[in-house]
Amino acid sequence: MAKLDSIVNRFATLVAAQTGIETFLFDDLSGINKAKNQSYPVLHLTPPDSVITNVLAKGVHEDYTIDLYLYDVYHQQEQNSTTLQAKWTALKDELIQMVRSFPDTPTYGIMPDTPVTVVIDRFAHNDKLIFAKASFIVRINSCY
Repeated sequence: MAKLDSIVNRFATLVAAQTGIETFLFDDLSGINKAKNQSYPVLHLTPPDSVITNVLAKGVHEDYTIDLYLYDVYHQQEQNSTTLQAKWTALKDELIQMVRSFPDTPTYGIMPDTPVTVVIDRFAHNDKLIFAKASFIVRINSCY
């Protein structure tokens, strides 16, 4: 029976198979500050909110609102040769590829016909850290 662990483990597996992403992190939003010695880029999955539909019925499904961040450093040296726009575009492209790689199985998958929202920004507490964030819904079928 698939649960949140299935989602977390799948992203960890995808990162291990990807060549462009160095680290996977499942933690709250401040977790990116806790692990100072990690290699970048970092794919960061925050604990998602969920909605359980019709909890008293059989075949219940649970919808998780996923916030997936891809962080990378943007050093002063790099700023001389790569624009911030180019760096953000590369992060966004890599993140979208990661979302597209998430499997659609009979047990769980990204909700079809729902948008994937993408935001790009700088991390407020670290002027060298930039990110792209994708928000989307993953449905787990027959979870209870």
